[in-house]
Amino acid sequence: MNIIFVKEGTLYKSLHVNNLYHSLYKYYPNARFICYTDDSKGVDIECIHIDTHLRKWWNKLACFSEHFPAKGECMLFDLDIKVNHDPSSYVKFENKLNMVSAYWKRDIKKYYIKHAYDTVVNSSVLTWINHPRSQFEYHVKHIYDLFNTNRDYYMRKYKGIDGFIYNEKCIYELHKDGILSRTESPLEGAAINSWNNVNFNEFGISVQKSA
Repeated sequence: MNIIFVKEGTLYKSLHVNNLYHSLYKYYPNARFICYTDDSKGVDIECIHIDTHLRKWWNKLACFSEHFPAKGECMLFDLDIKVNHDPSSYVKFENKLNMVSAYWKRDIKKYYIKHAYDTVVNSSVLTWINHPRSQFEYHVKHIYDLFNTNRDYYMRKYKGIDGFIYNEKCIYELHKDGILSRTESPLEGAAINSWNNVNFNEFGISVQKSA
């Protein structure tokens, strides 16, 4: 299994990567941990250099490329999350991409803005199977291939990859509810809390080293 973090720019630091790595290691001690980044300084895990000329979250799409050097089961976690307990029971691995259901928009309609290319899916936790040169119809490479047909247009049209995947009708499925809780609409007992950059204080993070 590959567990992937994407760090581009200056919003998140090596501290965020290392903290999340140590939070997940106890549940996935045999996983290959990868940081896809433009700056590997201070990062405790294997790093792959970003060479896409993309910014921020758009680099997550490059992980779906057939050339990305992580094959087999893949999990991608955003850096603005806190792990409460093992998320394994909520996720599945398929040739299709699996995303978080944005319950805070799905169940509370006031958060969903259809005319603004909004979305009811979320990419804070992604899972998929990356087969080398896969012939599977729904392999995730179709998402990156579509994006590359007109990447400048898509990056102007959408605020992020969630809106792109949802509104361009890419093939995906959903994790079970309970994998993720958001600050604006907390979900009790969730495996992961997402801060969504709201009051996210790096100095309040306590890094727990793995044994």
